[in-house]
Amino acid sequence: MASLLLAGGLVMMSGCTSLGGAGATPEEIVAKRAVARWQAVIAGDWESAYSYATSAYRAAVNLESYKGRIAGPVIRKAAEAKSVSCQESSCEVVLRMTYEPAGRRGFGELTTEFSERWVEEDGRWYIFQRF
Repeated sequence: MASLLLAGGLVMMSGCTSLGGAGATPEEIVAKRAVARWQAVIAGDWESAYSYATSAYRAAVNLESYKGRIAGPVIRKAAEAKSVSCQESSCEVVLRMTYEPAGRRGFGELTTEFSERWVEEDGRWYIFQRF
């Protein structure tokens, strides 16, 4: 819960438009955007989460299909960026997700780490997802 509040606080402090601030590095910006996207998923704010996808992805996959691909048999609790590595206009983000299997009482919380690729498009960073 504490990491959820911390991540939410980071997102609110970073501002609504750029989620980076003047002088922020690509790594800082992408870390904040990646966490903000997952916070939107955790909150069930599918439109906000969808807005982090590249324009090509949004042109090919509608919001309902996106939701169907992301929503799953888990209850996501928190996300945090563990590391970000950028090269030119592409970044790899390693995230740590805390979740609970849906419908499995007493199973407890689990954590997993995974990576996402983010790309720069028109001066902003977006998650790169396959269609």
